[in-house]
Amino acid sequence: NGLLTQLPVTGVPRYAIGIDVGKTSDYTIGLRLELRRSTHDQGKTVATIRDICCVPHNLTYREQAEMLNIWIRQTQKSNIMDGITVETNGPGIGLLEALQELYPAVGGLHIQDNEQNTGYKSTLIQELEVLAQWGRLVCPAGIEVHGEIPCVHEHLEGLTYSVDEKGRIEWEHSDVLSALIMAVAGCELS
Repeated sequence: NGLLTQLPVTGVPRYAIGIDVGKTSDYTIGLRLELRRSTHDQGKTVATIRDICCVPHNLTYREQAEMLNIWIRQTQKSNIMDGITVETNGPGIGLLEALQELYPAVGGLHIQDNEQNTGYKSTLIQELEVLAQWGRLVCPAGIEVHGEIPCVHEHLEGLTYSVDEKGRIEWEHSDVLSALIMAVAGCELS
């Protein structure tokens, strides 16, 4: 699986966060990508999954935003942040608004929404396929998980793919994959 292969990287890391908002029986998942330039491949960006934050769904949007804020600030203090992208299908709008209320005074952290439609999501998954094939998307062993989620290993295993007989990559769906798609949507990976 190409998610474990990484090109050598250099330079100061940038970070991007994607958030998949939980529904009534689901968790809200935040995923942090570290972005660095490759020392090979013409200096293109390599995205490494650094950690995941799991927030229970039974909290108010404000409470979820405050829990995510603690996790987000770990990166924001000393690093360059590309921004935060929140999936705004259904319940995501309430969380987006709560995060935006927390961040106006924090130095302009860019928080954007992303309402996924089938065509757009398909395009982002194709981008993930290319990144994985070229070793530019890395999912290292032992990713740190903040918060409790009963089936975290199942979610992490959801970041796998298989290649069909026509050479196309097929991703297994998970909330972590949705958060990864949001993080990729919110950053520059050229």
